[in-house]
Formats: sequence, C-alpha cells, structure tokens
Amino acid sequence: MRHTLTSLVALAAALLLALFPAPAQAQPREHDHARCGTVLFAEMQQHPERLDKRDRELLSALSSARPQTQQLIYSANRNFALHYDITGPDAVPTIDRDGNGTPDYIDSAALWLEYARRVEVDEYGYLAPPPDNGGPGPEIDVYFQNLSPNGLYGFAAPENITSNTATGYLVLDNDYTESLYESNGMAGVRVTSAHELHHLIQFGSYRYDLTQATVYEATSVWFERQLHPLIPDYEPYLRALFFAPQNYGMSTHKVSDGVTGYAHEIYMDYLATKLDRDVVRSIWERFRDEPNCWRAVDRALVDRGLNLRTSVEELSTWCYFSGARAVDDTSYFRGADTMPPLRVARFVQWDPDVDEVVIEGTLFPLGFGLYQVGLPNATGQLRDTVTFVVTNSRTDLPIGGNNIEKEPFTIRLSRNRRDGDRPVRGPEDSIAYTVTTFGKTFTVAVYLGRFGSVSAVPRISPQPFLNDGVNRLLFDLGEATEPSAIRSITLNLYSVGLTPIVHIERTSLDVDRQMMGVAWDGRDSRGDIVPSGVYIYEMAVNGEAPRLGKVMVIRR
Repeated sequence: MRHTLTSLVALAAALLLALFPAPAQAQPREHDHARCGTVLFAEMQQHPERLDKRDRELLSALSSARPQTQQLIYSANRNFALHYDITGPDAVPTIDRDGNGTPDYIDSAALWLEYARRVEVDEYGYLAPPPDNGGPGPEIDVYFQNLSPNGLYGFAAPENITSNTATGYLVLDNDYTESLYESNGMAGVRVTSAHELHHLIQFGSYRYDLTQATVYEATSVWFERQLHPLIPDYEPYLRALFFAPQNYGMSTHKVSDGVTGYAHEIYMDYLATKLDRDVVRSIWERFRDEPNCWRAVDRALVDRGLNLRTSVEELSTWCYFSGARAVDDTSYFRGADTMPPLRVARFVQWDPDVDEVVIEGTLFPLGFGLYQVGLPNATGQLRDTVTFVVTNSRTDLPIGGNNIEKEPFTIRLSRNRRDGDRPVRGPEDSIAYTVTTFGKTFTVAVYLGRFGSVSAVPRISPQPFLNDGVNRLLFDLGEATEPSAIRSITLNLYSVGLTPIVHIERTSLDVDRQMMGVAWDGRDSRGDIVPSGVYIYEMAVNGEAPRLGKVMVIRR
C-alpha cells in the first residue's frame, strides 16, 4: 500500500487537529425533504387517484373533519385561534416556564403567527385572508397535530371553495422534533407559519387553483426567507435544484418531487433582487384576474419592462454565477459565493482524433441545464473547457402543466466551421458550434473556463460517521467542484498513531445523497470494519499539495 505524509509539520498539524477538534458543521440530511401538505390536500379533494397510499391515508383522515383537540387559546391580536392537545399522540411540549397555564410552545406559536400576518399583510401589502368561520369565531383556526410520520411540515386546508377562492384553516406539527425537519422546534414553527399563512392568503384572497402549484410553493418559500432569513430551511431544496437543474422545470407544477416550486423561490428572489419585492405581489394581483399563472407572471413583468421569457433566460445566468463562479455581490444574487454551484448535467471529453462532438439533452419549458465539453490538446489531454448554459424559455403553457414533457436539443461542436455555425471564441476561431432544438424558444450562453474549480478542503458527511460496514462516509468536494475538473484524487487515512488504514485512488467523483466526492465504506485495506476513534485523512486532488483533516468514527 502506498502512503506518504508530506512533512513533520503536516504530521504535527494532523495530531493537533485530532486532539483539538473543530466545532462540528451542519451536514445535509440523508432523508427525503419534508413537504407542505397544502397542494396534496387539494389533490386529495380534486384528484385522489393521483396520490400514493401514504398521502391518501393521511389526508383522508385529516379532511374527514376538523381535528378535535383538548385546549384552545387566542393570539394576542385575536387573528388566530390555536387548538392543541397536552396528552396523547398529538400533544405539544407542555413546558410552561412563565406559569400562565399555556405551554410555551403554543405561546411562541401564537407570537410567530401574528408576526407572519403583520409582515405579510401590513408591511408587504397583501390582502388579508378571509375570516375562518369553521371554528368558534372568525379567527383563523390553527390545529397542532403529529404530522411527522407522513413527512409534512403543515398545510393550509381549503374550505368553502368558490369558483376562484376558498377560506381555510392551518395545521402545524405538534413539536418539529423529528429528524426529517431541516429546522427543528420553534424554528420549524416560524418557517411553517410564514409558509402556510401565505397559502391561506393566496387561495383566500387571490386565486384558488392549486393545480398551478409551482407559483404557490415558490412564493410561500420566498416568504419563509423574507420573514426568517437566518433559518436556512430552504437550502436542501435549492441544493437539489442546483445539483440537477435540468430535471426541474418551473412549468411542470410537479411539486410532489419535493424540489419543483420549493426550490424555485430562487426565481422570486431573482425578481425581487433585480426589481423590488413588490413585483411578487404584482404577480398575485395579476393572477387574481388571469387564470393562467404564467400569463399573470408575464403581464406583471411587462409592466416593469421585463417578461417571463427573458427573465427565465436571465435567471439561468444568475444561477450560473454562483458558488466558485460568483464574480461579485452586486451583479447577480447577493451572497452568490455562498450558494452551491450549478452542476454540469453532462461532460464530454473531445477525442482529438475526431472532428466533431455532439451533446444531446432535453429540458422542460422554463428550465435550464449546463453541458460541458473538454477541449483536448494534441496529445488528448484536457487543455480547456467550454460550457453551454441551455435554457428552454417556452412560455405558451397550459394551466396546471403536470403533463408537460421535456423537449430535445442537440449541440454540435466542430473543427470544420460551416455556414450557420457560431465560433466559440471569436470570428477567427476554427472551433464552432450549432444548436438544433425542438422549437425556437431555446437559448444558449457559452462560457470558457480553465477546467473548472476544485474545492480546497472537503466537507465530511455524515460527521460523526456511524460505521456499520454498510454506511458510507463521503469526503464531499461538491460545493465548489465541477466533475470535469477532476483528473485524480488520492485519499489516505491514518490512525492517531499514524498507522496507515486505507489508501484510495479515484479519477472521478462518487455521488452520494446529492453530493460529490470520495466515498469510504469504513473498512481498512484488508476489508475489516475499523473501530471507533479519531482518524486523520490526507487528500490530494489533481496532484496538488495534500490537505489534512480528521474524522470521528463510531463503530456500531
């Protein structure tokens, strides 16, 4: 087995890292994202055949009647009636530090519900939701139930449905303590109250048509960020979108995938950053009178000198300049350098012995993706890359586009330039490309880059690592790494006593839980499961100077 430690200084640094560990960093969850149940609730009422067995069981039970609870209090401004249990499976935490007879969990929930209403209605100017007359009074009824077994944060339940609007009540989880919630405890209450209250505002005061679910979820998640910017509950959705943007088109309304709509709050963020926050309200004001949400978006943007098509094309550019590609904090998204980079959907290494290379792909309308070609030198080694950001900005979309399909395109790069081909670098460049598409709504932006970028320090996930011989530990290089940038990776693990444990070599990245890096199965070079303890790793990427770190392993 080959192994080297770079110097005695590196050795001492590794020992210090092992003996004085740094604070643990939050790692991505390994489970499916919890979801909002509002659209599922409507689907159950309108199209129960579309739901899976788990969702049908939950939502049929909840929709048969309003929950029966043991306790009731009213919020300070009497805008909400909070219904909860103190015993049984739906009981809320009963700690009552101020001794007022109401659990602190409910006192805090009442406060955050009133805060959400004040910001969304009084400060942002949205119409207040209509009175909820299904309970003891006109207050919005809020029920606390154990929703975690079904993977729900909460939902806004529509009632008294008319042709365009509906009244409704809210259901929130009773404690937000289970591991499926990205934000636990009161943080879960805060983001969910902001999210679900806005659903009541949407279908109560503007339009009730949850078949157009993307714009509903995108706006509600956007309001989570507006009210609680320090709670990063939206990040798993955004990470999933940036990991595979070609799979999630805004046009589809398929929010059941746990990404579409939720992650597209980035579109609302783009609009609010480029224009102002009132443009989002303008969309809903247009949607009240225009039954097709995408025409409503387009008309709201035309009033501001923009339109839907050009906004989606520009969104793809803003998203491209994120992570390691971010150029500054003023041209695109604020804090773009802290966002995940867009992943390349397909990378093709151009064989120097052939004259052209072809990439084929498909994209949903209102969707985009990244496609990359490695340009070789005379010996076939990678000398540069050309990245194509392809956007399908077709906007002639039906209401409730759940049946919308991806549309094909083809990119051809050639060393023999023909009429109609576009040069990659300039008029004098012999390498040119052409794009063939399903329709005339595809646009392509071309970027040249020297191989892409490689993260200097890997993130370890999960940390600590529960080692049972089945789980895998990922040394994640994903946040600032493009697959085309990787030529070689060497990973050595050592015990604290510097005994070599395992040597791993890679020429490409492993994929695990929507992250990319080097995976380790918790076994040594002989195939035995290693015992609990602190281990030192040494990782070198593309032959550069190795990086040192430590990882905690717990043997199951």
